Amino acid sequence: MYQICYFQNIQNYCIGILKIKENEFVTVSNGDNTIKFWNYTNYSLIKEIKGIHPDFTYHQTCLINENILCVCNYDESGLILFNINSRELIKKITGLQNIYAFIECMDGNFLCAAKEKNDFKIIKFKYENNDLKKISEINQASTNLIYDVIELYDGSIVSCGYDNLIKIWS
Repeated sequence: MYQICYFQNIQNYCIGILKIKENEFVTVSNGDNTIKFWNYTNYSLIKEIKGIHPDFTYHQTCLINENILCVCNYDESGLILFNINSRELIKKITGLQNIYAFIECMDGNFLCAAKEKNDFKIIKFKYENNDLKKISEINQASTNLIYDVIELYDGSIVSCGYDNLIKIWS
């Protein structure tokens, strides 16, 4: 049997939640454009970060490592890196739009499905020195939004999107 605990003032239109530490989780919201860090042992708000962009529309969160959180934004704000310990913004990676997928690969790098300069592409990033560096990309991966990507055990990439196609990139 589960016990239900409600957090007050959690967020308006909360679309993402991610455990980041032993007793903490982070929530992201499109309704009030916030990122909130919570302690779930005493049900308290640790820190709230208000929208970094007026049209902040989050789609996904991902842990880069034990200290770095990446929040994917749908608009031009792109990828936003936060230090989990200080809960401060580290870097905004702009120029990417329509980010629906951001995942960790088996090799420790990251895949991102995004639009960049009117091209829907899949980009592989490497994290180093508080930054995400592009290491490869698949250009013209779709004619429209890419909703999700995964990496297969052989290193192939599978994508699906608005064009109603499942594509395997090897």
